Amino acid sequence: MATKVKDTPILRGEDAARFTRIIKENETKRVSQEEYNRAMEAFKKVRVFNSIKDYQEYNASKIRA
Repeated sequence: MATKVKDTPILRGEDAARFTRIIKENETKRVSQEEYNRAMEAFKKVRVFNSIKDYQEYNASKIRA
């Protein structure tokens, strides 16, 4: 049986202010080309499949290659 997911807490006070400040800082933050490339390589290694058939087709293509 699955465990119930708890409600997301509402941030108030200093926690809310800190969260808002961090979000605003990250909206304009630029990452280096090296960091971007590293993240993209990691992204390419992770595959999300819509069905088992997609996964099987992917595995079959890797075997043929």
